[in-house]
Amino acid sequence: MSPSIRRTTWIILFLSAFALYLVTTSYLSQSLIQPNENNSEFVDDEFFEEYEENEDEVRYLTYLPHSGFHNQRIALENALFLAWATNRTLIMPPIVLGSRIPYQPFPRLFKLLASLNPKQKQALPDCSDLVGAHLASCLKTYRKLFFTFLQWDELMDLSAARDKVRIINRYDFNISNLYKTLNFTEEDVYVLEDQVLYSFQIYDNPNSSIRSDKFKDRVSLNSIRKRQEKLLHFSSLFSSSRIVAEMPENREILDFIRRNMVISHPVLTKVVDKIVEELGGQGSYVGVHIRVGDGFFKKQLANTVATMTDKLLREYGPASSSAEISDSVQTVSKERGFKESGSLSSCSSQNSNYPVLYLATDSAQAEEDLAGILSAFPCVFMLSDFNSYLDEVKQIVNPIDHVNLQEFFVPLIDLMVVAKGGRFIGTHRSTFSNYASRLHEVWVGDDTDGFS
Repeated sequence: MSPSIRRTTWIILFLSAFALYLVTTSYLSQSLIQPNENNSEFVDDEFFEEYEENEDEVRYLTYLPHSGFHNQRIALENALFLAWATNRTLIMPPIVLGSRIPYQPFPRLFKLLASLNPKQKQALPDCSDLVGAHLASCLKTYRKLFFTFLQWDELMDLSAARDKVRIINRYDFNISNLYKTLNFTEEDVYVLEDQVLYSFQIYDNPNSSIRSDKFKDRVSLNSIRKRQEKLLHFSSLFSSSRIVAEMPENREILDFIRRNMVISHPVLTKVVDKIVEELGGQGSYVGVHIRVGDGFFKKQLANTVATMTDKLLREYGPASSSAEISDSVQTVSKERGFKESGSLSSCSSQNSNYPVLYLATDSAQAEEDLAGILSAFPCVFMLSDFNSYLDEVKQIVNPIDHVNLQEFFVPLIDLMVVAKGGRFIGTHRSTFSNYASRLHEVWVGDDTDGFS
């Protein structure tokens, strides 16, 4: 092939790819976007006018999930509200587990999700015989390739949401499949793109005094309602502050959706109930969550542990002497292997001045990271103390691709147990703590604390 023909071929390929991109995406209309200027008023004179709607035509709404489970859950809650508020059917993406998909601007996130096909997975590397740098490299590749899609209905009872919103499940992120299934053309789709995670915040009140420096721009809910395209395709809908619902009915529905996002998987519920019973029953212990993670949480770890320990000591009282604490810890430590056989109640009665604490954490070295709280209280229990109850979870597989779901479900058991204490104390800014606090309020009451 001559250079000129080869160059012409590349030009044709480039133009074809660009045309395909334009077909599968449309650009965010500047009429929807309003600058988020704290010194300006956001006014839409048409806000209270009824938007036109063709009752005979079903319209749809979808979005792109990203990041961890809790970020995806928050995005779904926002999507459910927007589907209700715009009277659209929600095309609900699956939960993406395994290979964590970080937030990226719309075109890249769109492409990355489309590349994940549960029916055409690459073979996972075998890292079992490797050590050192070779093992680290192998595990990095493994984590990149390992993923599974799980339908939300497999984990949660969405019947309450379905009473308010029409929902259909999406099983992959292939845009061609979506167009074919629902008979869409490019003219039927309106994409609200973003280039940054906190691109725009959605307001239902044109005279709202609420401003967030986190978000770059503001979008009127009414301007979204007025779109006539068959499909509204959002990019990221993550953030608990993405939607500012001030109108009473909107606030009520958003709260309703959030309250009813409750894990209801039968095996998880069964395992959690057994562990809670060992701890003395629902409401009889104090649930504490300490997020270790990395970045912000890692930097704040020492302060978080110290603050929580100090608060608990002030409220529940220290031992009469450091020797008493030491003796109590020693006594309980000897019994750690027998907690599941009933000595937890013995721990409670022998140390009646101390609360039974259930400590949920993502720390891989809890004895070191959480030494402050572990040394201050003799009756601290973690999920690792109830390993025998997790055997049932090891048998759960995803019906779609038969991937074992143990590593994804164990943290959810930790969350559910910590939420069923008589009191919950969480880590500031943690989406895990935020969700545990909400479940605690649903299951037990509203006695929760967070730390700054």
